[in-house]
Amino acid sequence: MIHVPFRSTSKSNQGTLVVLLWVHVLTVTGLFGQDVFRDFHFIPEGTHFSELDPNTKREWPEDDIFHNMPRQVPRTLKVDLKDAIRAEMSFAYWGGHVGTSDQRVLINDALWVDLPQPVGTPGNPQCYYRTLWGNNAVPVPIEAFNDGENVFRFSAGPQICHDFDWGMYWIYGFTVRIYYSDTVSHPSGTIRAEPTRDGALKIEANVSPGTSKIARVDFIGDYDDFDWDGDGIWKEWQYQLRYGKLEQHLGSRTRGPWKLTWSDKWIPEQDGPIRIRAIITDESGLSFLTEPITIDMPKDDKRVVKAYRSKDIPEKFGVRNDHLKFCTFQLPDDLSQVKAARLVISSWSADSDSREDPAMLYMNKTCIAKNIGVHHEYSLDTLKIPVSTLKPGENRLYMYSNYIGHALEINWPGPQLLLEFKR
Repeated sequence: MIHVPFRSTSKSNQGTLVVLLWVHVLTVTGLFGQDVFRDFHFIPEGTHFSELDPNTKREWPEDDIFHNMPRQVPRTLKVDLKDAIRAEMSFAYWGGHVGTSDQRVLINDALWVDLPQPVGTPGNPQCYYRTLWGNNAVPVPIEAFNDGENVFRFSAGPQICHDFDWGMYWIYGFTVRIYYSDTVSHPSGTIRAEPTRDGALKIEANVSPGTSKIARVDFIGDYDDFDWDGDGIWKEWQYQLRYGKLEQHLGSRTRGPWKLTWSDKWIPEQDGPIRIRAIITDESGLSFLTEPITIDMPKDDKRVVKAYRSKDIPEKFGVRNDHLKFCTFQLPDDLSQVKAARLVISSWSADSDSREDPAMLYMNKTCIAKNIGVHHEYSLDTLKIPVSTLKPGENRLYMYSNYIGHALEINWPGPQLLLEFKR
């Protein structure tokens, strides 16, 4: 996994060692090139578990789930430290009520680690709606873990902005990644890729098993696209890690031949070449990360897709109870060659759960969608946009809701507008 340097401090807290880790730019994959590792996933029963600020003064009825809700419930996970050389954690979570602070995890009652926050926000990232999906790496000292069972306790603090005294968030799961010495018998391999005549890429892995048979090969790419994992970075190794499974990556194979054809005609035009790697995993769960290869994206002689992103995403970008908010996209002066348009949105509770008061999306003055997404849950949606709704220069994406319940939330760093031009 690639990191930037992090800063740590130690202090005493009633006899407990507390270490706070600040990590500013996070992507997952390859500090030392080829890596040997094993992922240990905690997948909750149901879809998630919640953490509530223990110091909130808010009161709930006795039959409410938050009344006397337990805090910092222990979650256990076994890991294997034999021949381990380093470790890190990644997290999948919904940021919860906007402004919720002190989102941390206590490892074995000895080490506090801050959950990663998205980058690029003009202000405090906790003041923006956010849902992160596992493509984030927090280095953790290997000494923090036990060989065998480990105990994790998550915590939440108060709201530091837009406060209504209800600091709370959801954790969809977390992963402990343990790296091992390359002297351990492990799978290995290399990859190659070549363009096809129809604008796709053929990707193939040449794999060698270690002690165990190869179980799967996952292909990932480093390129500019929608921020699928919610960390605020558009150009990076693109994927989500949801409930222990890779999503929004180039593709996977669970049996040979270990190859695929990647053809996504809505990938935006790239400024330069892209990189590709493979994660080769055997039946024991041991994985090997190949060296990256670099290749130019094939170009279509008839079309090109360009991405446009808003630069004015506000804090608390959500609407409910007769509220209207918007963000803007700056488009070229000449749209005469635009053939099609799509809007990609990461949201939370975008469905108002009401047919009488649907949550509405408008492009300029035209309604383009009602009640997208899922009520009280994360969603990732791609909407076809009529080209006729667009205009040269500034375009506004409005959202409106009269629903009295949960707000339609748009996650940081905001939507992406894709335009398909004739060449």
